[in-house]
Amino acid sequence: GTLEFDFKQVSPPPEGSVWHVKLEAAITAAQVLLSDGGPTPSDSWQHYAFPLKGDMVKGQMDNADMSNIKLILVFPDWGNADGAAMRIDNVEFVAP
Repeated sequence: GTLEFDFKQVSPPPEGSVWHVKLEAAITAAQVLLSDGGPTPSDSWQHYAFPLKGDMVKGQMDNADMSNIKLILVFPDWGNADGAAMRIDNVEFVAP
């Protein structure tokens, strides 16, 4: 299946910072770049989709226990996020 959502960048993070998507399960976590699941973030609503199994974005989501996801996080680079703001809508896990 896939994790899918719509994303709108209200205010970009500082230059050189990028948005990330992280899934946390009970004892595992997986993280990828937001742009790995869709277009470069902008001030328009855009759709993003991340495969959860198999040949995932650079294979990094394969490490997470998808049956026990506790958190979905979307954030800019740690320590380089001043002023960044975004909106997310239509979050869903889509069965294969």
